[in-house]
Amino acid sequence: MDWIVLRTLGTVVSFSVFVGIVVWAYARNQSERFNQDALIPFQEDEVSVPLMTDLENRSGAHQ
Repeated sequence: MDWIVLRTLGTVVSFSVFVGIVVWAYARNQSERFNQDALIPFQEDEVSVPLMTDLENRSGAHQ
């Protein structure tokens, strides 16, 4: 095969993958999932914050 043919095939495959991803992203059945995923950063997480006494005990202070 010639380099031109390989480059052309690579371009066609890359463009086909791009079009497939765009079609998948804008499909109607993905809309609800993307809407839910968009709210993930705003959900409350339980974060365990160590107390100051725990930090002092670990560092050896107040012995």
